[in-house]
Amino acid sequence: MDIKLKGVLNILLKLKKSYKKILFILSILLLGFFYTIFFIKLFDTNYKAVIHSSIFLVFTMLIIFLIIILRNEVTKYINKLQRSEKKYKALFESTKEAIFIHSIDDEGNLTKFKDINKIGCKMLGVNKENLLKKTLYDLIPEDDYKYFTKDNCSFETTINSMNGNFIPVEISNYYFEIDNKKMIQTIIRDITQRKKREERLIESEKKHRYLIENLPDGLVIHDGEKILFTNDATAKVLGLKSKDFLIGKSVYDYIKPKYHNIINKRMDMTIKKGGETKPLEEEVIRSDGTTFYGEISGMPIKFDNKKAALVIVRDITDRKQKEKFKRQVKQKEKLLKEIREYDEMKTEFFANISHELKTPLNVILGTIQLFDIYLNNSEIKKDEKIEYRLKIMKQNCYRLLRLVNNLIDITKIDSGYLNLKLESRDIVNLVEEITLSVAEYVENKGIRLIFDTFIEERIILCDPDKIERIILNLLSNAVKFTDEGGLIKVTVYDKKESVTISVKDNGVGIPEEKLLEIFERFRQVDKTLTRNHEGSGIGLSLVKSLVNLHGGDIFIKSESEIGSEFIIDLPAREYTENNNIIEDNKGGSNSLIERINIEFSDIYA
Repeated sequence: MDIKLKGVLNILLKLKKSYKKILFILSILLLGFFYTIFFIKLFDTNYKAVIHSSIFLVFTMLIIFLIIILRNEVTKYINKLQRSEKKYKALFESTKEAIFIHSIDDEGNLTKFKDINKIGCKMLGVNKENLLKKTLYDLIPEDDYKYFTKDNCSFETTINSMNGNFIPVEISNYYFEIDNKKMIQTIIRDITQRKKREERLIESEKKHRYLIENLPDGLVIHDGEKILFTNDATAKVLGLKSKDFLIGKSVYDYIKPKYHNIINKRMDMTIKKGGETKPLEEEVIRSDGTTFYGEISGMPIKFDNKKAALVIVRDITDRKQKEKFKRQVKQKEKLLKEIREYDEMKTEFFANISHELKTPLNVILGTIQLFDIYLNNSEIKKDEKIEYRLKIMKQNCYRLLRLVNNLIDITKIDSGYLNLKLESRDIVNLVEEITLSVAEYVENKGIRLIFDTFIEERIILCDPDKIERIILNLLSNAVKFTDEGGLIKVTVYDKKESVTISVKDNGVGIPEEKLLEIFERFRQVDKTLTRNHEGSGIGLSLVKSLVNLHGGDIFIKSESEIGSEFIIDLPAREYTENNNIIEDNKGGSNSLIERINIEFSDIYA
């Protein structure tokens, strides 16, 4: 409150308290005056004295009347001042901000506080009496002293409360004068909660910005005409070094023209009508002119208090490639199914035709054998021409029977119906017997045949018939391509976990470029050898399949004009209860001699 006003108020209050005394004295004087007039008239006193007394009386009454009027006005004014002071006090104490009243001395320094409200005391944690002994310099940092050399101003700082805590505040200074003395009303607002909200807002903004910048998808905000905001992922997917290059550009620059009409409708839906647009596949143009498929969706948004669209651009190139790959897979699966159906039909055809060929072939072979028996009868005269032709017929029947047997076995292997009849057999003895069984035949060709072994005995699980076919086929090949005077050597080795069988010759050998295809079906090393060395190209393929059925493998070493070596590696498995052993059923099988004749049937004498 104004100090002058306070002084006037005090004088008037004193005057009010003395008013009754003054009025009492004036009343007694007036009463005395009346008595004086009365006695003058009563005793016929001087007339002039009466006149003077009357004038005095009038003036006295006038003064009394003025005093009464002044009393009423002073009373009203005092009441008004009291109400104003109460209102000021109420506002001063009820405000939510701390208010400090102080002044500036002649040297420009802040003086001690003149007045402080309750909020100020509460904020600083100290009573009013102690605070009135301090200045604002005791509360604020020295760097903020400069603000008190200016006129009305506001600034943010921290104040040091009396309990040692630093409180973030906003200080506003308002200057006024009393008796030509410069006073300051300082309002201090505690902004702790606001600072916390600002910090949370800044942190939230950082998180959102981090999320936006690290989104794998492109994010674009535009107003329908130009791009207002985007993220790094957009620049990356468009092949740009910086997202800043996109700001202010038109979205149409990066969409193929054929989609522009669709974009117009979608923009109208999003920006004008405030609706969302569903994901749509569009061709997006990169900075280098190439295109990719993007899945684009939009939603309305307010940007800088203006209507805009937030668009998500997702590169779906990988998805498109996967879809294309799936279509290709489906096409290939369909093609594979057709191939398998064709293969099954082919397999069935081979099986049927093989059986159909074998039936009449067995009849022909049986008839030839009867002729042979008949001609061998001593009572019948020998005819060399007939014997020769019967021999040729029998050999070609064996060749045809071998081909049919091979086709049947190949068909069974392909269809998964060829089962091994496993037995625990001495593989050394088995190979030796097979080798010696053809020794006479081979030596008649002028070729030496040697069997050798590094172990005396090794019992393994195997199918004796299939082992016989394997060895006979390899020996047949060795005889076929070894000249007279050559050497064929069969050797058995022990490798602890397996048994190795080697069939080696010093024949014509196989060229290196043919080694990779030697085990393929219907392949022949030299197709020009069609007279003395017949063959279908199935034998070695069948050998490999039979070896694989035993869980083994077959290799070849060969040099042209030096010779060849076929190496079979069979696992040395022994009988256990877990082995699936099929009992050997030799009923109806050909004799060893007949099997030799069949396997060696494509070698002419």
